[in-house]
Amino acid sequence: MLTCFGNSIGVQSVRNRFLNVVITFLLSCSCVAAPIQAVTDSYPPFIYLDKNKPAGVAVEVLNALFKESGLFGQIEFLPWQRAYNMGLSDKSNVLVFTMSRTAERENLFKWIGPILNVRVRLYKLKSRNDISSMQLEDARNYRTGVVLGYASEKLLLDAGFEQGKQLDQAINEETNVKKFIAGRFDLICSNDFVLAEELNKAGRNFSEVEPVVTLDKSFDEYMGFSKATDDATVSAFQAAFERLKKSGRYDAILAKQRK
Repeated sequence: MLTCFGNSIGVQSVRNRFLNVVITFLLSCSCVAAPIQAVTDSYPPFIYLDKNKPAGVAVEVLNALFKESGLFGQIEFLPWQRAYNMGLSDKSNVLVFTMSRTAERENLFKWIGPILNVRVRLYKLKSRNDISSMQLEDARNYRTGVVLGYASEKLLLDAGFEQGKQLDQAINEETNVKKFIAGRFDLICSNDFVLAEELNKAGRNFSEVEPVVTLDKSFDEYMGFSKATDDATVSAFQAAFERLKKSGRYDAILAKQRK
């Protein structure tokens, strides 16, 4: 009886150990992907909150990528510089979207895209009759509103503009436009789509502004994974993006913005 009882305990012990091994394997298995933390700032009409829900063309593309790749995640809105810095951290599965893929950023992220292409300009209020079309170097005689950390800000800095002198920084597009309307500076650095949307939100109209400088460089907007993100996750996302384009679903999403 004692021997049988001992064997019973031994069998139960083996079962418990086996169960623990299975649970540990499932929890650590690389096939159970960790959720993706997608961070961004408001960039209407491409990215914005509609009744507290993420919306916009870039958000639609991201959600389609989640579905197509079989991965999952959540979107969090932050000031741009904070979102960007999260992507630079040693944390895995952080996805910053969207941002320009510049030479300075090339080796800082694992890239998906390009998602969008935007042409950046400097605009004035039409009521400013003292300002007319000019070359970029001439714009250094005026103050220009920029969003802190944007690639367009870096482009102006490289062109000889100085923070606090020719450049007035804002934490996001909405604040930048409000300061522009209030006359805090002379020119605003933006693009047609975003500026039109933000002016509309502020009760103004895009017809009230006009471009005076078109920057030589347009920006391809990408999504960027943090460097610590597993290559398999990045490859799955990029492959999903290629399938979206090949199937025509990507173009269908962008077509909504052109209407």
